[in-house]
Order: sequence, then structure tokens, then C-alpha cells
Amino acid sequence: MTDDPAEKLLCKLLIHNKVLEKAEIKKVLLNRENWDGATLPEHLLKSGTIKQSVHDKAIKFVESKGESFAAVVVEESEEEPLELDVIDEIGDGLAIQESEEPAMLSDDHDDSAILPNEYEEPEVDTNAVTSEPEVSSAITESDESLIPSNICEPRGEGKKLITLLMKAREDDCSDLHISPETPAFVRKNGDITRVDEKTLSPSDCEAMLFDCLTEFQKEKLKNELQLDFSLELPDGGRFRSNIVRQRTGWTGCFRIVAKEPPSIESMNLPKQIKQLTEYPTGLVLITGPMGSGKTTTLAAMIDMINEKRKDHIITLEDPIEFRQHGKNCQVSQRSLGTHTLSYANALKGALRQDPDVILVGELRDLETISIAITAAETGHLVLASLHTKSADRTIDRIVGVFPPDQQAQIRVMVAESFRGIVCQQLVPKADGSGRALAIEVLMSNTGVRKMIVDNRTYMLDSAMQTGKKQGMIRMDDSIEQLYSDKVITKEVAKLFHRNPNKIN
Repeated sequence: MTDDPAEKLLCKLLIHNKVLEKAEIKKVLLNRENWDGATLPEHLLKSGTIKQSVHDKAIKFVESKGESFAAVVVEESEEEPLELDVIDEIGDGLAIQESEEPAMLSDDHDDSAILPNEYEEPEVDTNAVTSEPEVSSAITESDESLIPSNICEPRGEGKKLITLLMKAREDDCSDLHISPETPAFVRKNGDITRVDEKTLSPSDCEAMLFDCLTEFQKEKLKNELQLDFSLELPDGGRFRSNIVRQRTGWTGCFRIVAKEPPSIESMNLPKQIKQLTEYPTGLVLITGPMGSGKTTTLAAMIDMINEKRKDHIITLEDPIEFRQHGKNCQVSQRSLGTHTLSYANALKGALRQDPDVILVGELRDLETISIAITAAETGHLVLASLHTKSADRTIDRIVGVFPPDQQAQIRVMVAESFRGIVCQQLVPKADGSGRALAIEVLMSNTGVRKMIVDNRTYMLDSAMQTGKKQGMIRMDDSIEQLYSDKVITKEVAKLFHRNPNKIN
């Protein structure tokens, strides 16, 4: 009997998609000693039992559930081999979900199915393993059902939501808000404005939101009362989406995402950002409040790495926003909740996938921060975001999540691994045409590292002031420069400056 969860999940996948019969898989498992140290999918591929396309999709699906295959080590023994009964085990309790679309497996991999309800599990003669069954060839056309499509296919009232989203995108809005007992709202240049005067009822909102979801998403939303997901349209449009239950009913917020990641040059980011993409190892943090453009900056940095280097990039996001297509790099993107259960779990898996660059959407908890620091120390370039407003608070936030008896050691690890911290704020322009980027940049040097180790982060502001020649920028200096260039007004400068009295 196999105890490997990845192998069990693969067996379910192949049987339910009619790639192989139970008897065939049982024979393969009985002959484990002939795999020559390969994993189960590698052996199936090498033996011609499945095709390359099926192998690749199956691997992607199993790894999306946080599982990975280990090489087989067969120890010689004089004892009689155990009879394998894995097929009977994995066949029990498999309920076919009644849905028009393929359903994803549940987190425990035990009681969800991959195919719609027209599939009926065939009866298998348990004595069939004594014969020599012919090896089945892999399917060619129906193998696409292995991985469900993420493209939204709106129904009914959902088409109205898609129309609103497309109009918001055309008008260069950043967000669309759908909420009961109010009209639809959009955010443009930082301000919330009504789309029209029509008030949406609770039933209108529920129909518009639910008619854009898959059956799997609907079930998850009803169980958890909130859902984070990426909404993708056939034309390539993407929206970072969130639906929650509130007092008046179901409400949704949709962030408009560009079809292609921006470049560092198009965003007018300082040259120091480009320098941070050139480090082979270390920790780079992009920080700032919600809606300050952290994800966009990270996407631009990954895009530059993708163009300039020849590495393996793994991104862990919640959810995936910018699609990063491989240029000179191999790019693997995983979404929280769909392809992995947590950032920490995904980071553990990423370290076994031969990465050079790892992007973590957000450092949320102790375990995720700890693994990210370890990854940066062990030869990887780790890019991550954090909700902090300054470089010194960023260091204090990272160290502060650890128990007091570990913080001295963590300070040393952070000091040695970090390459730079970029803090961002978006401030309203004077002409009302949008928002300008105010930025703080802290680069690593001997003095900065010593301040971190000695717990003197309050001195980092002075270090940035004296380190301008190394490319460091204070947030206050950035605000003052925007005011001096008449990009922002005096009132706005005072609002965002740490010492408003210094604004003349």
C-alpha cells in the first residue's frame, strides 16, 4: 500500500480522467522495484504509459495541491512483499460533483472529483492484476480536462458585471465596487465616484457576483463567506477580485489589472529599483499602505529579471495579478487558495523546485517570514511585500514577529540577507490628473547592517540622508521634491510629510 499523498492524488486524477484503468495502475504499483529510482509520473512517462502533455498537466495539478513526488528507494528484503491494495483505497468515497465544469479537488483530496457527473467509475476485477494487461496509450483530446480553465464564462446577470468592469477599464479606473442598496462605484485617481444613480438591490448584487463564479468558487464562498480570486476574461483582461458577505448582502471589489506587466522605465521608477533586480541572492522588500502600487512595482521587477537573466522564477501570490510569460527565464506562478494552501506551504515547496528568484506576495506571519529569510540566506533572490510605511518600521515589523529570545539572531540574519527596502506612497497631483509616486529607498551597506544588528533602526533615517550618493532616498525628501517640482500642492505635501512644518 502506498502512503505517499502525491501518488494517491495522481492515481485519482488518472482514473477519473480515464487515462488509465485501475488494473493498469495496480500493476505499475506492484512493480515498484522496476522504476529505477524514478518517481511514479516519471516511470509512467518513460514506459510510454502516458504522454508528455498528460504528464505535465498531472504534475502541475498535484503540485498545486502542495504535494510533491519523491524518488523511489527500494530496499532489498527476504520478506514477502506486501500486497498492494491502493486502488481499492483510493476508489472509496469518491463523489462526483454535479457541475457543468470540472471541479478542483478539496484540500484533503478525499471527497471531491475532477470530472463532471457523466463519468461513472467502472467496476474492476481485482483478479485482473494476475494477467498482463496491455499498456493504455494516453488520451489526446480529452486530456485538457485534467486542469480546469480559469477563464470566466459569465451567465445571466453576470454579463452586467463584466460590462461594468470593461467600462471601468476603458475609463482608466483602478477599482470597481458592487454593493447592495447603493449604486456601483469606481475609484479613479484615488477618488470614489458613482457609475450612475441606479441603486442595486441585494438580489441584483448576488446575481451579478455569483453568475461570474464557478461551482467550486460558489461553494467556497458560501462556506467561508468571503472569496479572493482572479477574474479573467476571454480577451485577456484580469481583475483581482474579492467578494464578502456584509450587513446588507454580498459585496464585491474588483481591482483592474493591466494585461501585461509594466516596465520599470514606464513607471519612472528610480534606477536603484533596477539595481535591486541584479542581485543573485538576498531579500528585497517593497512596502507601503494598501493601494500604493507594491504589486505593480514587483511585477515590473520580475519582468526585468525575466528579460535580463536566465533563471527559474517562482511567484506566490494571492491571487495572481500580472501574468508573467517566460522570456529568457522559466516562470512558475502559484495562487493562494487555488494552487497552494498558504504562503508558508508554497515557500517550502518552492525551495525544492530549483528556483533562482522567489516572489512572495505578502509576508504575513512568522513562518512565512522565517522561510523567506532562510531562502534569501541559502542562495535565492527573494522579493516580497509588506504593509509598512517606512524602512525602519519594516525592519522592526519583521523582527517583532519572532519571540524575544530569537530576535537578536533574526536581526543578524536580516542584516546579512537584505539588499534593499523600497517604501511607496501615491499622493494626489496638483492638476488632478492622477497620483504621483513618493518613494523611500534604503540600500544595504556596512553602516546600515550594523544599525540593524545593534537594534538602532531609529538611525536608519539619518543613514538614508547621508547615503544619497549610494542611491538612498528619504520619503520626506521625495515629498519635498514633488512639491518643489509643483507636482503636488503644499497642502498635500504637509499631509504626507513627517514634519509638516518644514514645508515652506
